[in-house]
Amino acid sequence: MVFAKVNNDIAFKKIFTRSDKLHILVAFLNAVLQLEAEQAISQAIIVEPESKYALINIETKNKLGESSIINLQLENVEGYEKRFLYYSAKAYVAQLRRGDDYPKLKPVRYIGITDFNLFSGNQYVTKHLIFNQSTKAHEIKDFDFTFIELPKFNKDAAHLSSKLDEWVYFLRHAHELTQEPTKISDESLKAAYELARFANWSPEEVGHYDHWSIISQDEKGAVERAKDKEKERLAQSLLQEGVAFNIVRKVSGLSQESVMDMAKRFGRSVPEEHQ
Repeated sequence: MVFAKVNNDIAFKKIFTRSDKLHILVAFLNAVLQLEAEQAISQAIIVEPESKYALINIETKNKLGESSIINLQLENVEGYEKRFLYYSAKAYVAQLRRGDDYPKLKPVRYIGITDFNLFSGNQYVTKHLIFNQSTKAHEIKDFDFTFIELPKFNKDAAHLSSKLDEWVYFLRHAHELTQEPTKISDESLKAAYELARFANWSPEEVGHYDHWSIISQDEKGAVERAKDKEKERLAQSLLQEGVAFNIVRKVSGLSQESVMDMAKRFGRSVPEEHQ
């Protein structure tokens, strides 16, 4: 493998939080948030680079001198819908000290990168805002949420049509490549590929990377086992209540074979057509 898997916590932080390479982070944020001209981020400072769940807190300024706080999070395990709201609210409240005025509060933006599908629809990037339900006016502007769902990104290297496409291709496919793509429109992305190249890593960094890969897989395995147990408990309850086999299968999500085996274990007779 020439390049690290970028959505590994260790690789992600190595690439996006190096103090001497913050132009990479700035370029990535501008691509994701589609900020250009005066609105583009020009400065970024990492406030808390180390935290659980690969959360990176960033203070930014654009070319107009306007400040904001960005929560950038890499998420590999499902079920974090409450967490991103908590992190955003916490970042907003933490700005005020006793006696400060509310107008001093800076907008908070959240960027979540997931390797699982989070929302309905086929778009790999979605932005969520607070709107007036009646007028649809965007009047509360201090919070916005942008999500990149990696499984929904299905473009190959020949069909990348924007800087964001190029960055997301890097996030999802760098570890599968033997060399960087021939066409990269952003010099900062080229620098990101160089940082992701294992040849530029120390043995200690590679060791941390491998360790975190194991932990990540263990977490995913634990979540999947919990889901399977929940399905089995539901199927068991339905079978004991006498619910039809085809309904138990559909509701629980288990295979027909699993439902039949479970029914036999509980002494429920299985119709001949299901045997």
